[in-house]
Amino acid sequence: PKIKVSPMLAKKLEQLVDFSQEDRPDDVIKVGEEIITSKRAGPYEKAFALQAQAFAYVDKDDYASAIPLLQKSLEANGLPNDTHYQIMFQMSQMYLSEERYEEALTSLDKFFAETKSAKPEHLAMKGNALYRLERYDEAAKILEQAIAASDKPQDSWSQLLMGSYFEQEKPMEAARVAESMLAKNPNDKNLLSNL
Repeated sequence: PKIKVSPMLAKKLEQLVDFSQEDRPDDVIKVGEEIITSKRAGPYEKAFALQAQAFAYVDKDDYASAIPLLQKSLEANGLPNDTHYQIMFQMSQMYLSEERYEEALTSLDKFFAETKSAKPEHLAMKGNALYRLERYDEAAKILEQAIAASDKPQDSWSQLLMGSYFEQEKPMEAARVAESMLAKNPNDKNLLSNL
């Protein structure tokens, strides 16, 4: 969407950014509400203010309040595409950390449908959500893709893959993953025990 800022709200938006940078979440929430309820606010101003409010709640470790604000920010459809998709991914992360796995997966599926992303970190997060939902076969497939696509796959991805194989009663595949991890870190006693 084209970004159009109402001159009457430019100062409030500046104030919102300043409060965000100064780590003043309560002020961000207050000024954000003033922008959102303004008759002059268009899609961009509303989306921007909602996003700022959401991250003020994130700063307060209140994901339950942040998630609906991020959803409203997306629905306002006023942010640049990169920001829009970044918010979608961040919402998925929040759902995952809140153990709302079905919602995380739904959010990620929408993210993949719209972005066509094949980034390893995005794939790994979907694999994580599938694992948490005990959909181990699907989790294993997508985690394999994430690991294969990454120059430096995270150990947690391999651990999820190993767990997915183990839960499917595929001990040889799980052992293969453990062996490859152990080759990188031969002194890891936990890995040795798992193997």
